[in-house]
Amino acid sequence: MDLNCNYCHKILHDFKQYIFHLETIHKIGNYFVCPFESCKRTYDKKNRFKNHLTTCYNSNRNRNSTSCDNSINISNSILSEQSSFPSTNDTHQSFDTSPSNDKDTGNESFIKSVKSYLNIFVCNLYGFVSLPRSLIQTLIELVQTLIHNITSNIHETVNNEHIDATKRNIIVLEMILALPDIFKDYDTEYKRLKNLVDNEYYVAPVEVKIGTVKDRRSENNDVTMMLKERKLYMTPLRQTLSNFLNLPGVLSHILNYQQMLLDESNVSNGDVIRNVIQGSLWKELSANIDKDSIVIPLILYFDDFESGNALGSHAGEYKLGAVYISIATIPPEQSSRLENIFVTQVFYSKDRVFFGNGAIFNKLIEELKFLEEVGVGVLLSKNIITVKFVLITLSGDNLGLHGVLGLFESFMATYFCRFCLTTKTESETQSCELNNLRMPSEYNQHVENRIGIKEICVWNNLKYFHIYNNVTCDVMHDLTEGVLRYGMALVIRSLIDKGYFSLDHLNSRIKYFKYNTNEKNTPPPINNQHLLNKSLTISASEMLCLTRNFAFVVGDLVENNDPVWNYYLILLEITNVLTSHSFTSDLIDYLKSIIEEHHQQYLNLFQSKLKPKHHFLIHYPTIIKKIGPPILISAFKYEAKHKELKKVCQSITSRKDLPQSVMKRCQLKQSFRYATEKGLTDNLLYGKYEFDEGHCGADNCIYVDWCELNGIRYTVNNVLLQDIIEDIPKYYIVNKIMINHCTNDILFKCFFLDIVHYNAHFRAYKVIQTTRSRTIAYVDLYTNLISVLYKVKLDSYVKVDF
Repeated sequence: MDLNCNYCHKILHDFKQYIFHLETIHKIGNYFVCPFESCKRTYDKKNRFKNHLTTCYNSNRNRNSTSCDNSINISNSILSEQSSFPSTNDTHQSFDTSPSNDKDTGNESFIKSVKSYLNIFVCNLYGFVSLPRSLIQTLIELVQTLIHNITSNIHETVNNEHIDATKRNIIVLEMILALPDIFKDYDTEYKRLKNLVDNEYYVAPVEVKIGTVKDRRSENNDVTMMLKERKLYMTPLRQTLSNFLNLPGVLSHILNYQQMLLDESNVSNGDVIRNVIQGSLWKELSANIDKDSIVIPLILYFDDFESGNALGSHAGEYKLGAVYISIATIPPEQSSRLENIFVTQVFYSKDRVFFGNGAIFNKLIEELKFLEEVGVGVLLSKNIITVKFVLITLSGDNLGLHGVLGLFESFMATYFCRFCLTTKTESETQSCELNNLRMPSEYNQHVENRIGIKEICVWNNLKYFHIYNNVTCDVMHDLTEGVLRYGMALVIRSLIDKGYFSLDHLNSRIKYFKYNTNEKNTPPPINNQHLLNKSLTISASEMLCLTRNFAFVVGDLVENNDPVWNYYLILLEITNVLTSHSFTSDLIDYLKSIIEEHHQQYLNLFQSKLKPKHHFLIHYPTIIKKIGPPILISAFKYEAKHKELKKVCQSITSRKDLPQSVMKRCQLKQSFRYATEKGLTDNLLYGKYEFDEGHCGADNCIYVDWCELNGIRYTVNNVLLQDIIEDIPKYYIVNKIMINHCTNDILFKCFFLDIVHYNAHFRAYKVIQTTRSRTIAYVDLYTNLISVLYKVKLDSYVKVDF
């Protein structure tokens, strides 16, 4: 059948040709006129226009009418060939030029009514300009899921064979009539919170009064002084930990991992350290703990963050202090997930300065004492068992730690180090650790003589904690925002001065470099002023990315054995070791030697004094022996938790009692986990897929473009480390990724990479890709970390950063 164009009267043979003709010849994309002379309606959407033509054709056929030129006749078969047509981006609404003759069925009328309500609902959402469009998309999906679950419940009732038709219709009608009242218990904030509390999903924050301050009050045009109570908000820690451990499989998962670590330590005679309970500090503490008790170590982290604009006129006024707590023996693939880090306290930072650490932390210390002595009851294998907790380390950045531990917060002080008695002057040239560590037996004497101590540490009230045993460090602030910040600035400036490359050339290479797929925070262009100041001001993640990849960014431009380049290679080696998740005694000794070499080269090459963060670095080998890999207690994951709290602050327009609002919102977020009973499950995501017939069994496997397991993304052409045999790594490059959608097991189809030699200039292995293929299961990998092939001219390299 043919369609006659309204503009040039050309005859088109189907609907698709008709639309294409209008768009290409007449440039019409949103104003479609019905070709029937008896209609002449206009539409701005293709789908609506197509649907109208179907109805219009049927109506004309029933009346035995024809088009205006007696040649237009549209059949259902032609229209049905086009199932859907993409809508244009025009926002104009369709409009009619004549009354509608369409007669809708009851179902069609219902659908149209619902869609009109949905249009209003969606438009209303877009009217809230503070809501990002991504959040609106999430809200739509949540509403869609809610309606789907409700209708599924009704559908199950309808299909129940044990209910006769009459009763079934009555039940369905009652269910539909009950729908308007489903929000009766959720239509106010009070009702919603009460419902969550009754179901034990929500742990309400507790208000703690910390003192009174002078404030002003305006009344009858007079300003008078008044006393105002200051408060902080905390969660009942015992209830938080009880709820968490009672989630399905959580306690057994943690206890099994603890036992595996202890067994590993016994087999290796303590040579392998991959967790705090394999360190010497836990062995000393556990000697004083009842052997029959189930005890889990805790990590407590403190830091301040700016809730508003850090450069605004009110900067500092609404600065908040936050205390987080996490379990130290959660498996490493789960420990960095923010849902496993719990907000314990939130307060105004100025209140801690004004009232002191005792007023702020006394209630939290009482809660920790209860957990040490009494513990909480947890259901395990249908039995209630008692689990106790011990604070193994109190972590934070250097300034925050010194503040809450009662130490001097100035790093220009004579005794600024919390680990040893080295003076400020001595630390400027010291390259190795001396035999002058602070000992618990000397603490009272140091308090009396104020040897780096401002006040008595309130945390010493805990049974198993002492400030001098709290040998915690922070890789993020000491290394990436300290040693690397100074060292990389000097390296780049020196290499530019030597003429190896220009700053513009370097920035061009940084911009177009092929980074690892998991390195999302790639470095920005280097600022010349930062080089002049001898300090690169970029984020910790960006600095880590820059340091790890700098060898391949400009390494081919630098001569072999250049002294500055050799200094950079030592920086790279220290970075790789300190971000490792496992240590042996040999690796700790190696770390000690390269830190000493780094400090000596820093002094000799750049004629510059060592900074306090350089000094903290010399204590790292001793710290690792006591509490394990520093990356597991670093600020990286806790700073990420800060982002959640900052987003809450940004979403709140009122600044009245801000700690309460933040704390309440964090607890409400946690309630979702309790409602869904989500334990320590793996988080697996993957992209587009296609089915693989018969590789893993009967249609069980799918091929995917990428997959992401617990935050680490794997793609084609990633390099995997399958094993290390006699210190020689076995590398494979990924060709295809498969997932068994029944078990969620990940398989990699790979090609073997043959190692040619080790290149010391790049700190990498030169490799050649072979045709030898192998399928490797994720569980059989030596490490879950990945690398990529780096191209230098015609050669391929795999850098050693596992």
